[in-house]
Formats: sequence, structure tokens, C-alpha cells
Amino acid sequence: MWSTNDTKIHGKEKQVKEMKTTNTALDSDAEDKGCKHSSAPTLKIYPDTVLRQRCEPVEQFNGELTDLVDRMFATLRKHHGLGLAAPQVGITKRLFIAEIEDHSLCIVNPSLELKSYYEYQIEGCLSLPGKLVDLSRNHQVEVTGYNLSGSKRHHQLKGMWARVAQHEIDHLNGVLIRDYVDPEVFDLPGCFRSQTLFPFKTIL
Repeated sequence: MWSTNDTKIHGKEKQVKEMKTTNTALDSDAEDKGCKHSSAPTLKIYPDTVLRQRCEPVEQFNGELTDLVDRMFATLRKHHGLGLAAPQVGITKRLFIAEIEDHSLCIVNPSLELKSYYEYQIEGCLSLPGKLVDLSRNHQVEVTGYNLSGSKRHHQLKGMWARVAQHEIDHLNGVLIRDYVDPEVFDLPGCFRSQTLFPFKTIL
């Protein structure tokens, strides 16, 4: 998800609020584990075709998976992002990471359940540099998935955490924020408000 360096959008400060979760295992599932020493994989930029692929479930919970997540955190921090999905580093597996205000989260094979009302907020994407969409997302979600040890976890996420989770799970299905805007206007300058809760483009 967007770069935290983008502190102003059209003259207004970007507010990052309600970045809380009721899941007490938030950080224990994604500790630093020395990832600051890991090499950061190259970030994939649209129209790289890997961003349009529907990802496959992770089947092996091992050191290779842990190393991938460590390197993903290195990429996320390098680009000052809030969230990153595996296809954004060229890996078509169902996992994503997030880091907001020094709290980290990693969810493998996530499933999503919407729990609340919808609200608009401007989103960007590390794989779509310079592009912004005022996008309606659910305020509260429950994400069920697995940690790096293969243990099942249930995460109740609100506000920014919920938005980041929805954004990253879209990536796992080959969906980008550009898909919520009429494709005829997306490439024009400016930020556009989505008029739909569902992407125009359906990935099969």
C-alpha cells in the first residue's frame, strides 16, 4: 500500500487513524527477526503481469517462507509503505505483510469477512507510483489466516489496519486500485473517487 512519505494530498494532511487491532498476537506473528539485514526483493511495478495473477495458497511453512517474509519487510521499509503482498515482489503465493506505527503483521492464506460500514479514504499503491484513488472500503474486517509457524489466527481489524488488509488481499486476487476506477480516466492526472464497491475488471 501507499508510501508513508506522501504526507500531503491536494494540500490536505493525510490522516492515519484508528490503527488499532483487537488481536493481541499482532506483533508476535511478525517480529523483526533481523530483517533489516535481509536483501530487499525488487518491487514489481504495473503493468508487470505478475500483479494480475491470482495467487496460490502457501503449503510449506518453513525457513524459506520466513526468509521471504523477512525480505518483504525489508522492501516495505525501503519504500516506506504500510503493506505489501507477495506478488508485489514477484511471488504468486497468498500472503501479505503490514506495518503501521511500529506494529507488524503477517498473514498467510488469508480469508476476509466484512464486518461494518463503508467509508472513503484516499489510497495509493507501491506498485502504481504516483496514482491515487479515493476508495470505499469496509471500516472493520475479520481476517482469518496463519502465522509463519502454520498456526491459525483470527484478526479483528479496524480503520487503517482494515483498509490495508483489504488492499493487500486484493493484490492476492490480481486486483489493483486502478480497477475500481473507470479505465478511461485512471491514467489522467489527479485523484479519482471510485463509484463502485467492486472492481471494473474481474480477474479469473
